[in-house]
Amino acid sequence: MAVEVCRIELMADNISRLALDVSDCSYAKVDQKWNGKQVCAPFNRIYVLEKGEGILVTETETVVMRPGMAYLVPAGILLDFYCPASMEKYFFHLNLYKPDRYDLFFGMKQIGVLPYRAEQRERLKRNLYGGGYVNLLAVKQELYGLLMEFAAAYLPAGMDVPVYSEPIVDTIRYIRRNLSAKLQLEELSDRLFVSRNYLSQQFRCEVGVTMWQYITDQLMMEAQKRLSQTDESIGEISHRLGYDDQCYFSRRFKQLCGVSPVQYRKMMKP
Repeated sequence: MAVEVCRIELMADNISRLALDVSDCSYAKVDQKWNGKQVCAPFNRIYVLEKGEGILVTETETVVMRPGMAYLVPAGILLDFYCPASMEKYFFHLNLYKPDRYDLFFGMKQIGVLPYRAEQRERLKRNLYGGGYVNLLAVKQELYGLLMEFAAAYLPAGMDVPVYSEPIVDTIRYIRRNLSAKLQLEELSDRLFVSRNYLSQQFRCEVGVTMWQYITDQLMMEAQKRLSQTDESIGEISHRLGYDDQCYFSRRFKQLCGVSPVQYRKMMKP
């Protein structure tokens, strides 16, 4: 019985740490001005079309978006997109964070496509324009349902939920709450009263990357989000993320993301 209770408690913890974050959603009417090249977003995009069509192009496929289907553009995929004439669509920018704070769909190599019936679109529309908490819960349920179907259809069947030790869970939480380029490994290990080498080895063993790489990944993903979703200046973003030198931040961003922060913002806001 004690073993079963422990498993249930672990399941509850993993459920609570599988976090849905919706950063933007709207209904949009677009024309040929809706286009972008070599765009790589830190969030997933779900599209549900009402009218018209849009084109999504990756390195391996071209997908024509039409009404009657739902589309998932996974975080991190390199994408060209355009509208041949006109299109009306609902869209959602969102992340489904795993316990390690990487997106569940990051690394997925293709665009997800699923049937989405007219009654589903009407239900989504009705709840999006509703004004109550019940409507919000219904929209969230709809998104979770879609994400579950995309995950079942496109993600590897053997993806197990990792079990992290308490020091690693605590370290991940601390990094997320205090995300900064100024974070030092000594700070992370001293607060747990363990050696730097022990925590570094344990983190790499459990998470699969070094702590420094993990912090850098989280910094760059946060920078990409702020560049694409806010009007903060490059200097403000640099300062917020703990970089004292804006030029160094820009060089580091270009080194890791392939383009400068200014170029990235232009690509993400066509």
